[in-house]
Amino acid sequence: MAASKSNHRFCSWVIAFLFLIVVAGVSVDALAGQAALTWNPNTESDLAGYKLHYGTANANYTVHLDVHNVTSYTVTGLTDGQTYYFAATAYDSSGCESGYSNQVSYTVPTTANGAPSTPAIPTGPSSAAVNAAATFSTSATDPNNDTLTYRYDWGGGVIGSWGAASQSHTWTAAGPYSVKAQARDSKGAESAWSGGKTVTIATSQQNQAPTANAGADQTVNAGVAVALRGSGTDPENTITAYRWRQTSGTAVALSNATSAQAGFTAPTFATGTASLAFELQVTDSGGLTATDSVRIVVQSGDIDADGVTNSQDAFPNNPAEWKDSDLDGIGDNADPDDDNDGIPDANEDGVTNRLIGIFRPSKGVWLFDLNGNRQWDGKTIDARQTFGSSGDLPVAGDWDCDGITDIGVFRPSTGQWLLDLNGNHRWDSSGDGLYTFGRSGDLPVTGDWNSDGITDIGVFRPSTGEWLLDLNGNHRWDGSSIDGLYKFGRSGDLPVTGDWNKDGVTEIGIFRPSTGEWRLDLNANDRWDGNGEDGLCTFGKSGDLPVTGEW
Repeated sequence: MAASKSNHRFCSWVIAFLFLIVVAGVSVDALAGQAALTWNPNTESDLAGYKLHYGTANANYTVHLDVHNVTSYTVTGLTDGQTYYFAATAYDSSGCESGYSNQVSYTVPTTANGAPSTPAIPTGPSSAAVNAAATFSTSATDPNNDTLTYRYDWGGGVIGSWGAASQSHTWTAAGPYSVKAQARDSKGAESAWSGGKTVTIATSQQNQAPTANAGADQTVNAGVAVALRGSGTDPENTITAYRWRQTSGTAVALSNATSAQAGFTAPTFATGTASLAFELQVTDSGGLTATDSVRIVVQSGDIDADGVTNSQDAFPNNPAEWKDSDLDGIGDNADPDDDNDGIPDANEDGVTNRLIGIFRPSKGVWLFDLNGNRQWDGKTIDARQTFGSSGDLPVAGDWDCDGITDIGVFRPSTGQWLLDLNGNHRWDSSGDGLYTFGRSGDLPVTGDWNSDGITDIGVFRPSTGEWLLDLNGNHRWDGSSIDGLYKFGRSGDLPVTGDWNKDGVTEIGIFRPSTGEWRLDLNANDRWDGNGEDGLCTFGKSGDLPVTGEW
């Protein structure tokens, strides 16, 4: 009990002391809608902060703000023209609070009111009948964000009452009228009148027919959901009904046939195309109708029935062509030079004109036969470049899909690939590619594993006969769920790759040096299925090395 009495006496002493210091003064500096207050600071060592108290009646404070340990504060959200009374108190770290300081009052100045902007020219019909209501709308803004009301000058000396932005009027006499609008804010300030909207009032107005729009013709794939996006317009804005019907083609089930937008599922078929036609009819409130038609062409997965899917067919509508090797718009069968090398196909005997070169592992040097005469003519005519280092293995491929073969090396000691991505035949750390794919002892393999025209990388692991292929083309191993991990071959085999079945995708295979056997994955399922489905042949003898190509 003694301790409690001692604490009570201490708190009372602090309150009295704080009161005397706070009374030293409170001043106010205010702008419209807010008041900035300052006060003299207290000096107690355990001072914790201050509170502001204010209200709209003398010494009657209805708002209490803990402003913490500051000696100035701006009160916002005050009402224009209202007088407020302010006082401050201090409190210590024990929660003891002083009495009120001296009171100051402040009347918030009233902000000058601005008139609304001139309303927009009213929108509404350009014609109407005598004794028929017509509706017009407008809009305006207010600089003080006051609520606005509107009135209309309907022409002929008739001015309506203040009301909503959208209002209707009925004319009793025929003739042209200019409809204008005016805005007024909640403080009574009025805008100028808007420009006029001319409306012609006729003694009687004949109903005009609507217009139908069935949407644009479409070409879609078999089996997909198709949306028919129709619409209708009417001079009197009184469309009451929509109706879709099929007029030709394989019958389909229409959904939402009585709305502006209907739908159906495209029929399925193996080859060719099908044409379907649909009609949209719209009806207005007077019973007048209008129609419009739309044509939907449905295409199968193999339009020209040449056995090549549309996505892989450069000429999906020409059964005689499917491939365009040089991308010149002429199919390989009709193109006299389908590899665009300047040598007619008839003079090449089906052999692609390719240039040769060598890689010198001892120095990392490449020598290229640039003039194609299949002999070394010195670096002023042919090319000599350094790319790689001693012990590297050469690789080549179209890394950037530009139709030109680029060089690179595989470093067996680290599993690293260095690829000449910018095609300048030298290593540029900022412009070329450095990737890790494989491990020590692996052999590099390259090919277009996904038929995107870009050469991808991979490795063959001679110790296990495993292939690891970068199927997604990001130059890193992402696990067998994303990239390819296959078993084809056995220890001691050498990897070979090529498009064995001419499907545009590189397949895998092996050469067995001990026997001269070749095993090729002809059905492209990345596993050996025996000689009945895959390829088994003997070409060469023990100690030979394999090469592949389109000779």
